[in-house]
Amino acid sequence: MSTKASLNENIQESFVVEPIDYKNPYDFSILHRHSYFEILLFKHGEGGKQIIDFEEFSITPKSIFIVSPGQVHLVKRKPAEKGMLIQFTKEFMSQCSAPLYVNLVQKFREFPKIELDNIQFRKLDLIFKELMDIYEKKSPMKPQKLIHLTGFLLFELFELLPQKTSVNKSSRLAREFMSLVEEQFSSVRNLKDYSELLHVPASKLSTDVKKYFGKSPLQLIHEELLIEIKRLLIVEKLSHKEIVFKLNFDSHSSYTRFVKTHTALTPTQLKSEISKIAK
Repeated sequence: MSTKASLNENIQESFVVEPIDYKNPYDFSILHRHSYFEILLFKHGEGGKQIIDFEEFSITPKSIFIVSPGQVHLVKRKPAEKGMLIQFTKEFMSQCSAPLYVNLVQKFREFPKIELDNIQFRKLDLIFKELMDIYEKKSPMKPQKLIHLTGFLLFELFELLPQKTSVNKSSRLAREFMSLVEEQFSSVRNLKDYSELLHVPASKLSTDVKKYFGKSPLQLIHEELLIEIKRLLIVEKLSHKEIVFKLNFDSHSSYTRFVKTHTALTPTQLKSEISKIAK
């Protein structure tokens, strides 16, 4: 899926909706990395599985999965596991959900699977079918219709997820920090640097982040770094030397020390362990 085309120039390049009842063109044998959003709605569950960022989820009846750009993904579904999927670019998503884009993305990364009751499933199934109907018909208003209905779908999904307390300055700062970490963790790993980028004291940033996420800023930075190491090892198939360079480690030994501290494994052992996940 291209992210370069203007939405109004070619909606086909920004948004796709398809039934999951055909032989999918994906390579189901390997983990792959998404550059776009994907939402999969399943009516039936027959023992298949989804892997999202190395975490395994069962495909259960009336379930929905959300995969965000940058995440690693693998679907291993059974023939009877049918439903619908939509895919859309970051640009399309931002038009659907601004100004809550950051909130939505962070929440969907935290809860990539949602189990639905009968009423919730029927409601979302109707939205997916309406999106399919709009997508397949010619209309000068097609982009606008898809944007607004997809936005409605995203907000419906957001309301199904566990919610924090109401939005306040503290929670906004915590989410801004996390958004910044996702963009800059490969080169910025110091709390002081993030506090300067966000123009707040390091002590306040640490307090707000811990209150909102239940983890220290350093823990969140390290979690993001570790998942990226796993992605680069398995999906990009980079060597350890290449990862040291790409993620700005001071040396191979500091890279090894980081991996061993957070996994109790050497980088080579980690690669071997996570290689088993997709088998």
